[in-house]
Amino acid sequence: MFMSLRLGVVVAFLTMLAGCQTKQNINEAWEQVKTDAQQAYQESKEWFNEVYADAFSDDDKKEIRKEGKTVLETNVDGEQKEWTSEQTGATVTMTPLNTRVEQKTYDLIFAENVEFPKDIQFLGALYTVAQSTNVRTSPNAAGRVTAWLREGDVFRAIGAVEDEEWILVERYGVIIGYVNKNLVVTTDESKADAGSAKGKTVTQKISGNTTCRTLEVEVVSKEGGREKKNVNVCFRPDGEWGI
Repeated sequence: MFMSLRLGVVVAFLTMLAGCQTKQNINEAWEQVKTDAQQAYQESKEWFNEVYADAFSDDDKKEIRKEGKTVLETNVDGEQKEWTSEQTGATVTMTPLNTRVEQKTYDLIFAENVEFPKDIQFLGALYTVAQSTNVRTSPNAAGRVTAWLREGDVFRAIGAVEDEEWILVERYGVIIGYVNKNLVVTTDESKADAGSAKGKTVTQKISGNTTCRTLEVEVVSKEGGREKKNVNVCFRPDGEWGI
């Protein structure tokens, strides 16, 4: 009844793929990012639907993807989360295992003249500006000012440099520079501020440390059919779990 899970669960957690080519305009780069994301999401839906075609409805699959992300972000190793479909009676049990830190490399889009980070710790978290501050080209007070963030602005922090005093700011899909972490706080906002900007960009491969986990996924049909697979996923700088 069930097809092999393979990497279906991993793909289901992905909502964005970095890797667009260098663009001359931030808006063009952002449009390419959105196009890639839509294509990746469609591919993930098709694969996920193929894997669970007989076990879960479309609404079920959305809930499973949401539950899976919550499990990866909150459950300790060995702590199970079980979810059962009211429509089909099928059950999926997800258990995170073997949490660890790994070095990963991602394609990131930088505004022109922003210094590429070294020894970065990927964060992928949303922050709110607690005190209006400058955004600088390099992770120090001597860096040239490239932008200004107002109190209350929300942005995604791609990562922190090794000493964790400076955080990489992403807005509109582009990294615009660094701010001191003492001037921002983590937030529960659902998304960063929307907007647009103009300027040249550069796409660069950046390596750094991030949290990775093995996720054990077991699916049991109402009739007793059973599938179990382990998949390895890492927390990405775009705030999602994936390869």
